[in-house]
Amino acid sequence: MEKDSSSHYILIIDDDQNQVNTLRDIFVLENLRVTAVTSAREALQLLEKETFHLVLSDIRMKEINGVELTRLVKRDYPDTPVILMTAYASENFILESIQAGALVTMSKPLDIPHLIDQVNRLLG
Repeated sequence: MEKDSSSHYILIIDDDQNQVNTLRDIFVLENLRVTAVTSAREALQLLEKETFHLVLSDIRMKEINGVELTRLVKRDYPDTPVILMTAYASENFILESIQAGALVTMSKPLDIPHLIDQVNRLLG
């Protein structure tokens, strides 16, 4: 029996509008409900109003970076899994991301099938 993922709601944050659009389209095709925004501040406002089952965020953004966003998400919504993605992966990035509470870190350009697998795994 195929699982019904339409009840899963994910939040995508990336300051690159093209990346946001691409990721939103990918996960809509995966039958997920998606909200996609281009700023961490907007994401934090949405998290106060909505229940998201997963957060997918870029790390390098203006104002609030993805690691700090992860810390805030994990502090206020500890059961919400976070995936961080970056074009600037390093051991330091991975360590900092894990310490902040990210469950998965991914390098850009993204391996889309792997990303979909990780999202599905975290959503159970």
